Parts: sequence; structure tokens; C-alpha cells
Amino acid sequence: MSRQRLTPRYHYVLFSVSPTQSDVLSIRKGMQDSLTQTFGVTRSANYMDVLWTTEDCSEILIRMDPA
Repeated sequence: MSRQRLTPRYHYVLFSVSPTQSDVLSIRKGMQDSLTQTFGVTRSANYMDVLWTTEDCSEILIRMDPA
């Protein structure tokens, strides 16, 4: 029996946000804009899902597709 290492389907990243934002959508939009500015329009189309945030939006947990 051979062992194979399973690769994770997603990457999970916990961010601290400073200054805090008023809502999750503005944080997600800012992250997507940063990806677009860094990698360009074609390479920044990455799946990003907000899974959790603190009530004051000072921390946020996202799930990203590694591809």
C-alpha cells in the first residue's frame, strides 16, 4: 500500500485589518483591487470567499482557491 499526500483544495488565510472597515464587502473589494493592481486583470480573477469576521471587522478569515 502506497501513501499519497493529499493536497488541500483551498488555502485559508487570517488577516488583521487596520484601520478597521465598516463592512465585509469593502474589505473584500479592497483585497480584490489589490490583487488586480499587483497581478493584472487576467491573473487576479481568483476565487475568494469571506468565511468569518469579527464584529468590528478587525480580523477576517478568507478561503482562496490555490489555482
